[in-house]
Amino acid sequence: MPRTARHDYAISLERAAHLFWEKGYHACSLKDLEATLDMRPGSIYAAFGSKEQLFEAALMTYYQQLVQGMEEVLEAHERVLEGLSAYLRRLATEATGSAGAQSAPVSACMMVKTLLEVTADTPGLSHTVNQLFDRIESDLTALLESAMDQGELPRGSDCARLARLWQAQIMALRTFAHREVDAASVEQLAEDMVVLLRSSSCREV
Repeated sequence: MPRTARHDYAISLERAAHLFWEKGYHACSLKDLEATLDMRPGSIYAAFGSKEQLFEAALMTYYQQLVQGMEEVLEAHERVLEGLSAYLRRLATEATGSAGAQSAPVSACMMVKTLLEVTADTPGLSHTVNQLFDRIESDLTALLESAMDQGELPRGSDCARLARLWQAQIMALRTFAHREVDAASVEQLAEDMVVLLRSSSCREV
């Protein structure tokens, strides 16, 4: 069969990401993938190698979109803490669908759900998702260090510790957003988190 075209490859990854989010890695069968991707088993293996490799590729695609989305928000703000606060608010509106984002469920928690699902029989996935969270934490640390250099944070702040605090709150918001609560409550929670995080970031913790 002809090799999958580049744009078809990207579309397949998007579809796979949604499917994996809905069913989880373990519950997603080859038949599910065949139907969703409109590909035969041989074509799936030829294009992606294996189910686990397809999942990792879909997860990496999501991660790259997440990083791009964060960078877009940060670039729109001169100060780091303002940008991070705006990003937290954006996650709340995306997760509740109030921003009209069709891909919100996947962007809201695919990495978190993967972190909770991986088990001892999928060490590769565990390593991949933890490595991606490590990258995010490292990026947040660098951002907060730049904020300290610009005078937004007290000199000598433990930026690595603050980065973990920001990441933990972002993960918590994504998870909470999937409860059966109204959008206004989720958005108010984001505002409360912003107050907490900015207060914690502007004093030594």
